[in-house]
Amino acid sequence: MLNRAEAPAAYELQPFPILKHSHYTIPNGINIYAINQGTQPLAKIDYIFDAGSAHESKQALSYMCSKMMLEGTSKYTGKELAEQIALYGAYLDITSGFDKLTLSVMCMTKHIVQICAIVHDIITQCIFPESNYETVKNIGIQNIRVNMQKTSFIASQSFRKHIFGESHAYGYSVDEKQLKSLKNAEVIKFYKQKICDQAFEIIISGQMSDEVIQHVKKDLSTLKFKYPKAVSPTPLNAQATTQSKIFEKKDGSVQSSIRIGKKLFVKKHPDYIKFTVMNEVLGGYFGARLMKNLREDKGLTYGIHSSATFMQQEGYWAIAADVNAGNTTHALNEIYKEIDLIRSQKVPAAELNTAKNYMIGQFYNAFSTPFQSADRLRNIHLHGLDYAFYETYIQNIKKVTSADVQKMAEKYLDPTSLTEIVAGNK
Repeated sequence: MLNRAEAPAAYELQPFPILKHSHYTIPNGINIYAINQGTQPLAKIDYIFDAGSAHESKQALSYMCSKMMLEGTSKYTGKELAEQIALYGAYLDITSGFDKLTLSVMCMTKHIVQICAIVHDIITQCIFPESNYETVKNIGIQNIRVNMQKTSFIASQSFRKHIFGESHAYGYSVDEKQLKSLKNAEVIKFYKQKICDQAFEIIISGQMSDEVIQHVKKDLSTLKFKYPKAVSPTPLNAQATTQSKIFEKKDGSVQSSIRIGKKLFVKKHPDYIKFTVMNEVLGGYFGARLMKNLREDKGLTYGIHSSATFMQQEGYWAIAADVNAGNTTHALNEIYKEIDLIRSQKVPAAELNTAKNYMIGQFYNAFSTPFQSADRLRNIHLHGLDYAFYETYIQNIKKVTSADVQKMAEKYLDPTSLTEIVAGNK
């Protein structure tokens, strides 16, 4: 009989072989990265364009382009596009990010030929109907108005604006004024320059045969581009504000949303591993210090976490929490107390090992499906890294000491260097 009073035996996780991708380059400049993995006949293709906000000539262009690309092509209306995608049981989504615009499609492998034809039409023949444009724009404005009622949205928006600058590609958020001033003709021009005329790359993952890869290569080889894919992104000019404590008042709000953090380095930085371990101990998972203090011990919040976000050119680190408005000052004091403790005292070995083991376990889980493996490939590829980053990850995590954690906290978490945003009421 299983004795449920005894914990199961624990085993130390060890490095494991990582399935690597195949790489193909088509003469027109498109790079294909393929991960053949999985037991189910499913495939996912990510078409990745240099068309995120970092590549805009005017704010909100990437956002509106991503919304309009499914509104119709020379072959299909927007409704017909949706029907064609549904006919093959596929899922298609277009997202605009800081650095990239990504068209992702998932379908059964046997339908890849038909789905590729639909996607081909979307990335070459979108017509951007004027009537649809006004509808999409109005929907975007309504969504912004809804979001502006949320203190969490206001806090996150304000935080990036103050650490990067509101004219910076990583610092601005699409707002109502931008959408109202943006013309359909400007979005069409952006689409033609960044989607139609510039080489891109794709990541294909799932269970696939050589015939599938050959078809994808053949389909993409018919595309002609005016411009090759950019070797490196255009440098962005930072315009951060000098304010360190900002209060964004939201009348009638019963809660406050807190953001505390700073601008950070890129993923290739030599402090990356040590910093992320330090962050894990402080607020990176459910058993971290911030959660134990503010949720479990004080009952000040349902959840609080700290995280680092990395883009191609810069990154940022932030603590995020929503609290009852009357507890705002108390919560802020407790957050800074935890920051002071991790800077002034070494983390006990048992606590550090728990955090590191959690990170290693999460690392294992991140390769459990072909689509997750593709995400991990994208994670290193877009940041100029290679598989050595993953092959040494577990060893590098294990090497981090309590002294390393304290050093990272001393170096990066000086309270005078942090930006504090409170949105709501105090």
